[in-house]
Amino acid sequence: MNDTLTGKREHSIKILIVDDSEATRASLKFSLSMKKFNVTGAADVDEAINILNRDRGIKLVITDMNMPGMSGLDLLSFIRGKPEMKTLPVIVLTTAEDKGREALARGASAFIMKSSKASEEIYSFITRYLLP
Repeated sequence: MNDTLTGKREHSIKILIVDDSEATRASLKFSLSMKKFNVTGAADVDEAINILNRDRGIKLVITDMNMPGMSGLDLLSFIRGKPEMKTLPVIVLTTAEDKGREALARGASAFIMKSSKASEEIYSFITRYLLP
C-alpha cells in the first residue's frame, strides 16, 4: 500500500525493539516508522517475551545485548528454544564486537555495533533479507 502524500510504501513487517534505553528505543522506532514499518518496543526481556507470546506477527527482533536482569542473549535463547520462533530473525545491538560474535555463535541473525549508523544498517538488513 502506498501513502498518497509521501509515495512511501507501507510494509506489513512488524518489528520488536528491545532495549532498556528509552532514547534508543525511541530513536530506532522513529527511523523505522519513517520507513513505514510497524514498530513496537519493550524495555526489558520479560516485556519482550510477553509481546512475542501474544503477537505471532512479529517478523524481526532487534535487541540490546546488555540490559538489567535478563540480557539480549537470554532473549535469543528463549526465541531459539521455541519451535514456532526458531527462524525469527534477531539482530543484536552491542558496543563490543566480541559480544556480537558470541551472539552470532548462539544463533543471532546479525549483530550491529551501536552507533549513529545503526538504523541504516538495520534497514539494510531488512531490505536484504525481509523485503520481497
